[in-house]
Formats: sequence, C-alpha cells, structure tokens
Amino acid sequence: MVKKLLLFLITISFMITGCASATLSPQGRMVREIQPDWKNKCKFLGSDSVNSAGFVSMGKASDFRKTTIAMKNKVAAQGGNAYVMNLGYPGLVAVIDFEIYKCPEN
Repeated sequence: MVKKLLLFLITISFMITGCASATLSPQGRMVREIQPDWKNKCKFLGSDSVNSAGFVSMGKASDFRKTTIAMKNKVAAQGGNAYVMNLGYPGLVAVIDFEIYKCPEN
C-alpha cells in the first residue's frame, strides 16, 4: 500500500513538473532573433546551446517552446540582446545551437 501511494505521488509530481511553464525573464523578453546577414552590425559574444532534457512534457512543440525560452534567458544572461539560431531539432529532445550577439538598439 505504501509503495503504491509513493508511486502515485511520484507520478503526480512528474505530471505537475511537465505542466509547469518555463518563465521568460524580463531581460529575455528583450532578446530577438536576427537574420544571419544582420549579424555584421552586431558584436559577437559567443556560441551556446540548450536542450529540453530538463523538461518533462507531453508534446514536442511544448518542449521546443520551453527550450526557446531557456535560450532567450541564456542570451540575456550572457549580455546579449539577439541570437542567430544555427540548428534546431524539435524532436524527442529539443536541441537549439545558437550564436549570441549584442546589437545596437533601434
């Protein structure tokens, strides 16, 4: 009985975690995607990647959306305000490789 209750509670906690939404930080809201030919007007800050391995979700689109939010937050945390997405795999585990830029405000 205790094992069944424990298993039930663990299952519920995973379901709640999967329903939780990734939160876009205030700085992440200011991050935008730019076209590759625009990056010449911006300062390159580096390359990075994010994946959805930390998210428990029922749908691939949700995984990719959460991964995109994590990417924007990461760009902002590294001092950027723009990114160029190099690779995006909205498969079983969403993976995004991207370049971080600091562009002039327009």
